[in-house]
Amino acid sequence: MTEIIYEIIGYIGTALVLFSMMMTSVVKLRLVNILGSLFSMTYALLAGAYPVALLNAGLIIINLFQLIRYKMHRRSFKALRVSQNDESFKYFMSLFDENIKKFFPSFSLNVTDKTQIYMIYDQSEAVGVLTAEVDGKIAVISLDYTTPKYRDTSVAKFLFSYLKKNGIKQFETPYGTPEHNKYLMKMGFEPHDGKMIKTK
Repeated sequence: MTEIIYEIIGYIGTALVLFSMMMTSVVKLRLVNILGSLFSMTYALLAGAYPVALLNAGLIIINLFQLIRYKMHRRSFKALRVSQNDESFKYFMSLFDENIKKFFPSFSLNVTDKTQIYMIYDQSEAVGVLTAEVDGKIAVISLDYTTPKYRDTSVAKFLFSYLKKNGIKQFETPYGTPEHNKYLMKMGFEPHDGKMIKTK
């Protein structure tokens, strides 16, 4: 019975480490990886596999160090309004084309006189893009994309605050993928008449 419990602990650790590799958020990846390494280290100690336990202890230390360094990084976001012909915008869109299609499969940029495009930078790094049709104080968002490294809502919080300061009072967007809808709810969007709306 004891050996079966040891094996279960080992399998849980392996599953968590593998699952962490599928995550796009750097923070979540490292947190789940730490948890998986803890299970794997416990299994290795119980089984007497000390080199494996040492390896997992090292992984825990590395992940903790990287998390602390990530949190200490002083972010300095800036939003720049660009046109659809801006080279940095076109390059960003081509660079993350597949990932954008994953979360916004029906996205197509149809520029009108009401279209506004924003690139978001953290110092010199492009970390996100937003496209919307702005009519007075209402912005209908067609694309709100953040690079995997920055999917902790910090970019979105900055951007919505920035747009509100520039006169936008209401944000609307169609229903998206389940994962994107979860993000929208976290950012204060609420379902209304077949779309998601944010007024706060």
